[in-house]
Amino acid sequence: MTAQYRTHPKRRDDARRPSLPAPGSRFRIIVTTSEHTPSLWTGANPFERPVEKIVWDVKNGLVSITGAREDYGVVITNPQTLSVDLAETERLRSAALARAHHVSA
Repeated sequence: MTAQYRTHPKRRDDARRPSLPAPGSRFRIIVTTSEHTPSLWTGANPFERPVEKIVWDVKNGLVSITGAREDYGVVITNPQTLSVDLAETERLRSAALARAHHVSA
């Protein structure tokens, strides 16, 4: 995962230097889980995110269909209707959660 930073608009000389918000201000960090799927999910494990929220993200262009499968374990079978294969989704998510539990144990 990589964090994306906004650069200060007047500092074109150093595009890598992040523009940090003023102390006490509210801001949101966007985390990129893969190169093309930005995510605002702040949960511990993306495979625990509710399926309907992933479908909403795909519908609104925040996550690709491939990203839904690879990053969240949600298998969308029809790009037009955004129908989900719940059995395959459950299988993928169970396997990913088992791997994560095995690694952390």
